[in-house]
Amino acid sequence: MGRTVKMVSKSAVALLIIAIAASIYIMKNNLGAIPGLDFGCGQYYYTDVPNWQYIFSGRGYTPSGNILLYIALFFLWGILMYNVWVFLDKSLR
Repeated sequence: MGRTVKMVSKSAVALLIIAIAASIYIMKNNLGAIPGLDFGCGQYYYTDVPNWQYIFSGRGYTPSGNILLYIALFFLWGILMYNVWVFLDKSLR
C-alpha cells in the first residue's frame, strides 16, 4: 500500500510539472485567444469581452436549461466527490 501511495504521489508531481509547462507554453505562444481581440491580461476572462455570449455561443445567445437543475447537479457533484475523498482516505490508510 505504501508503494501505491508513493507512485500516486510521484504521478501527481509529474502531472503538476506537465500542467505548468503546458500553461507557460500556451501563454508564451498566445494560444486560445480570439484573433483580433486583445484585452491584455483579462483576455482569458470572457466577461471582459463585449458581447461574449454572441462570440462564444454562435449566432446570438439564448439561455437554455433550468438554473435550479444546474445548481442541484453542482451540489450533487460536490457530495459525490466528498464521499469519494472520504472513501479513498479510509482505504489508503
